[in-house]
Amino acid sequence: MGAGALLLISGCSDDSGSGEGSGEESAETTGDGGAAAEPTALTLDTTTQSSTWTDDSDAAHDVEITPVGLARGDAADLERIQLPDDMEGLVPYYLTVSYTPTGAALPEGDLDGFNVVGADGWPGERMTVMSGFSYDGAESPLPAACDAEAPERLAAGETVEVCQIHMVPPGLAPATVSYVDDGTGPLLWPVEASEPEGGEGGESGAVLPAGESVDTTWQNSDEQDIPLNVTPVGVTAGSAADLSDWDVDTEGKVPYYVTFEYRNDSPELDLYPDMQENVELRTVSGQEATKVLLLDVYGREVEQCPARVPDEMAAPGATVTQCSIHMLQEGDVPASLSFGPRGADHVYWYAPEAG
Repeated sequence: MGAGALLLISGCSDDSGSGEGSGEESAETTGDGGAAAEPTALTLDTTTQSSTWTDDSDAAHDVEITPVGLARGDAADLERIQLPDDMEGLVPYYLTVSYTPTGAALPEGDLDGFNVVGADGWPGERMTVMSGFSYDGAESPLPAACDAEAPERLAAGETVEVCQIHMVPPGLAPATVSYVDDGTGPLLWPVEASEPEGGEGGESGAVLPAGESVDTTWQNSDEQDIPLNVTPVGVTAGSAADLSDWDVDTEGKVPYYVTFEYRNDSPELDLYPDMQENVELRTVSGQEATKVLLLDVYGREVEQCPARVPDEMAAPGATVTQCSIHMLQEGDVPASLSFGPRGADHVYWYAPEAG
C-alpha cells in the first residue's frame, strides 16, 4: 500500500509570467476537472461507520465515514499524468467517501487509511499527484470523475466528500473497500462481485481455490532441491486465552491458526520440516497478518496449533502437518494464504472463509 508521487506531463509549464499557470500551482488545488470517459459504477455498501484517524502525534480523532461510490475508470483518463513504472498498466478506480470528525477538528483533511481490496486480500495503490507543477489553462489533469479533493484541515462537525484514485491490477476485481487506522479495528464495506477486465489474480498473481494441492520444491540447508507437495488444510480462529502462557499482545486481536500438509516427494532426501516459517496470511482489509513466533525453553506449544506432527524429519514419501499462528485485528477476517518455497515461486490460495 502507498501513495505514488506523480508528475504532470501534458500542458506543463514553468512560465510564471505567461498567465498560463504559476510554478507554485498544485494539481491538488487548481482546476475544474479534466475530461474523462464515463466510469463504470460498482455496487458498494454505503453504511456509515465510526472509527478514528490517528495523526502524526499519535492522537486519535473520532470520525464517521460513509462510502459514497466506487467506479472503474480507464487508463486513458490519466493521459495527462506521468505514471511511475510500477503503475503502468494498472486500472484506476475512483473511490468517493464522505467523512465527519465527530470530536475535535482534524489537523489534516485527507484520511489516508482507505484501501480498494481484491478477494485475495491484496490492495490497490492509492495515487496522488505531486504538487509544485503547473499546466496550461485552468483544467485539472485529474479525471473529472475523481476531482473532489480533501481540504487542508477539517473542522469539528464539518462533513467533506472527497475522491481518491486507487490503481488496481487489471485482473483484480475489487471485493472490499476498507478503512484501517491504528486506533481501532478495520472498517469493511463489501463490493458486489464483478468480472475483472482480464488476467488472473491481482498483485499476488494467480490465486488457487482453498485446499488445492500444489507440487513445488523446497531447498534444504545444503541448497538441494526437494520435490514438495503442499496442501492448505485449514484456517481456524482461536482466542486470546490460547496464548495466555506466552508474552503475546492480544488486545484487540484474534489469533488464527493456519495449517498446511507437506509431502516429501524426494526419492532419497530427508526433509527437515520448517516450512511454516514461509507461510503468510492476508486479510479482507488488505493487510498482511502479523505472524507470532513463540519461544519457550520448556518446549511447550499452543495446544490448538502444534508446530509439526510428527515432530521429526520427513523421510522420502512421508507427510508432515504444520501450523503457524497469525494475529488479526478484531473485525478483520482471512482472505488468502501464501507459501514461499525456497528456490521457487510463491503459491497463493483463497482462505477457506473466502473460499
